[in-house]
Amino acid sequence: MHYLFLVYPEPVALASERAAFEAACRANAAALQASGYLLTAVSLLSSGPGVTLRVRGGELSLAEGPSAATAEPLAELYVIDARDLNEAIRLAADMPQARRACIEIRPTAAPAGKE
Repeated sequence: MHYLFLVYPEPVALASERAAFEAACRANAAALQASGYLLTAVSLLSSGPGVTLRVRGGELSLAEGPSAATAEPLAELYVIDARDLNEAIRLAADMPQARRACIEIRPTAAPAGKE
């Protein structure tokens, strides 16, 4: 079963803390990949708010920013292959981000061609 981990971090104040935290996150991602759990991961750039697009009644509308207002901005996405939700929860709980972020876990359909 595939799960999407959406990571909404809290700010890290000190530069030295940030460097250690980022190193721990990279090491965790490498371990998840080596174990076969991690299918893909991306970090979102904070250089812009992005755009939300909708087409309703044939009309295109664009809005600056995310479609949902959250206290923290979405920063990272992980696609994980776990046996079940309990295993996905265990994997997320072991991530360094769990101590400095909110991790939303959502089940997904298998990627095209990977059913």
